[in-house]
Amino acid sequence: MLLLAVCTGCGVGASEVIPGAPGPDVATEGTPLYFVRDGELAMVLRSSAGTDVATALAILPDGVSPDEAARGFTTEVSPSAAPIDLVQGPDGAATVSLAIAPDSLSPTAMHQIACTARTTVRLTGDGITTDPVRCPVR
Repeated sequence: MLLLAVCTGCGVGASEVIPGAPGPDVATEGTPLYFVRDGELAMVLRSSAGTDVATALAILPDGVSPDEAARGFTTEVSPSAAPIDLVQGPDGAATVSLAIAPDSLSPTAMHQIACTARTTVRLTGDGITTDPVRCPVR
């Protein structure tokens, strides 16, 4: 009975290949940065000198490029947060050092930093350190 069901197929005949438009022109290599689009965090791959986390965090406060802005991306990370540095503690915990107090950042800005750092981080600056901040994007 099972063999009969498999051999009969779905009853739809073969068809020609339907041509489509070319695929989107999307970067597949670069520095991953997290910005905001339509109220949600979204990754952008930006071509730059490096793809490491330190480079990503260093350029995050520069904000979106004109092309990224045209595609609807924005940022909540203020340029005044620069310089941003990642420090790995002896216990392996990551801390991101900011030039401003982290409590002056919105939750979305904190998540942009955590996602760009690609790990759970504590944000520190101006004598204030946050509880661990996780990237909500999976």
